[in-house]
Amino acid sequence: MVYIISYCITVRITVVNPGEGHRVGIDGAIITGPDQSRCKWRLHTFGVIVDQPKIFFASAAVLRRACLERVGLFDESLSWSEDADMWLRLARAGYAFGYIDRSLLQYRIHAHSMTANVSPEQVQGWLACLDKFFADPELPDDIRALETEAYGVLHYETAGRYFRQGAIELARHHLLSAVRTCPSLDMEWLLEWVAGLALDPRTEEPGQLIDLVFDNLTPEVAHRGPLRRRAHGRYHAAAAFSAYKSRDLARVRRNILPALRGDLSFAWNRGFVRLAMQSLFAGTAQGQRPWASELDWS
Repeated sequence: MVYIISYCITVRITVVNPGEGHRVGIDGAIITGPDQSRCKWRLHTFGVIVDQPKIFFASAAVLRRACLERVGLFDESLSWSEDADMWLRLARAGYAFGYIDRSLLQYRIHAHSMTANVSPEQVQGWLACLDKFFADPELPDDIRALETEAYGVLHYETAGRYFRQGAIELARHHLLSAVRTCPSLDMEWLLEWVAGLALDPRTEEPGQLIDLVFDNLTPEVAHRGPLRRRAHGRYHAAAAFSAYKSRDLARVRRNILPALRGDLSFAWNRGFVRLAMQSLFAGTAQGQRPWASELDWS
């Protein structure tokens, strides 16, 4: 069994189980059933890792020695992507990934950390990892079908890092590469990407970063400019859910109205309405109104 901690503000352990009789799902549940159901879970794992090959920190991984004996050690010929290559090889070998939803690791992020900035050498390292993976002539067709999406997502993520770094021209270059590589990524995906970029703990001014992205859209995606307000709403909704997860109800309340102003559809989202109601009426049983001074009703 392999345990890997997923990258997040609240870091969580991901479970990889190589057993023949069952798999551990992303929700921690044991998945049983015929081979077909296990293959579907394996494909889902591939989709997650190929699209986001750096979702796990190597320092957070706990795995059995037998796993490394089977897939091999880190490929030292790769720079900046040895860990991503490892996760892809583990998935390729049939290991499924899940997680234990507890905060078990602290990862310090600062302005000079390796993950805070991006360089051309890093980008080349990430691309080399995907090149190596998709060069395998024995890849199943359903996995190979993810190739353009994987490269597109990598270019989007690189563009986001460059935007955060203030390197606008490089960001625009990768944004254009993303659109041309995988035009099938739709507007909903773009909204989720921008919201995730703003919610990243390395982003100091989320609202400014969202505006920076939309101010510099390439001609190929300029028609998506009207999505700016929805992107702000999507970020605030994600921030509310993140705060609710960490039981920070004051921060939940601060994000409710900005989320609705940006995207009114959240008023019909049961999960959002539930966390909004719970945060707004927390403490009312004792006659308190904890939200009265926190919400801006203007």
